[in-house]
Amino acid sequence: MKKFTLIYDHLGTIHSNLELPLYQEYFNVEQYQVDKNYDPKTTLYYTDALKKTSVHDEFLERGFQIVYDGLHEPGIKFTTSNGYVLHHQDYMWYHDSLQMIAHNYHTYQPQKTYKKLALMPMNLHKHHRTQLLERMAPYLDKCYWSYVGMGRQLPFDVPVVDWPGQRHFEARWYDDTYFSIVAETRVMTVVNTPLLISEKTFKALAFYHPFLIWGELGSLQHLKNLGFETFNNLFDESYDAISNSVDRLKAMVSNVGNFKQVPYDRITLEKLQHNHDRFFDQAYVQSCIKQQIIEPLLQQIETTL
Repeated sequence: MKKFTLIYDHLGTIHSNLELPLYQEYFNVEQYQVDKNYDPKTTLYYTDALKKTSVHDEFLERGFQIVYDGLHEPGIKFTTSNGYVLHHQDYMWYHDSLQMIAHNYHTYQPQKTYKKLALMPMNLHKHHRTQLLERMAPYLDKCYWSYVGMGRQLPFDVPVVDWPGQRHFEARWYDDTYFSIVAETRVMTVVNTPLLISEKTFKALAFYHPFLIWGELGSLQHLKNLGFETFNNLFDESYDAISNSVDRLKAMVSNVGNFKQVPYDRITLEKLQHNHDRFFDQAYVQSCIKQQIIEPLLQQIETTL
């Protein structure tokens, strides 16, 4: 099989030492050099789907095919008439799993104290998160919670601005609390756009935490479809099927008031272990990247170059 060359300025989502080698099995991956001649019959230019550069424009004008990286935005549908789009609904699971493994987050083992009821981290200021905060007002004293967009950090947090900043891990957040209340990126379904599950949910899966999700309709069902366990033994999960978002929020928060603060039972512990193991199944995650993202890209390329 002919090996195509993938040239880049910046390696975007695929830069990690657990992900880049997957692409190198199929492509010669090289950084762009101004003084080097490239053959449009064997070379593709890789770039961010949202950030077109002057180099992108140059290669486009010269008839090169472009590989647009839309993997970092699984909730946005990309189309192009002059190249190929890397995109998959569940890529954030794959990417976050490999990144967390690279940061040794997969080695965490819980030391439960059950000091607090719940963990509710929120970052950017959004209307639906303010709604959640208002609904959670009676319970906030029992929670570790943040709303960075309104100036409140989680306890024990540290200011970091790189990848771990968004996905920073502190064991006490999970050891001290019974469950996570996840404020997802979206709560309204967008027509013809994939349902979005982000790192906000994946942190609960990774760190042995039951969860309630304030997200899009069917978020729990999507996780089940991916092979994860949800916690109908702890919560009334019928909220996941309520189409009206306000009613869904009310039903979700009612679980907080009804929660029984007792140590995890056997069923819960088994579900937590299952989610942790599935999330960090490196061989499976890497095979998904190959089969769902890289190989379809290669098949498209081979039909046109």
